[in-house]
Amino acid sequence: LPFSPRTVLRREYHGFYLIVTVLTVIELATDLIGEGEPIGDWIKDDLDWPLFFLAGTVIYLVIRAIRKKTTWLVVAGR
Repeated sequence: LPFSPRTVLRREYHGFYLIVTVLTVIELATDLIGEGEPIGDWIKDDLDWPLFFLAGTVIYLVIRAIRKKTTWLVVAGR
């Protein structure tokens, strides 16, 4: 079968969110445990990671809603 991005989105959105979550947790643990930085400073000083997690969460929820409520990600013959 030829490659289908819609099939990948339909099947792998959980894996995408897991990667986003694990990367964020590793960064948070490194800063909190490794560097002893308080969580308030982590959010205030390094805003990239909370925004990365928020964007990943929004993407996950949008794909999940599309998958559950529409047939946009359904490819005939798969």
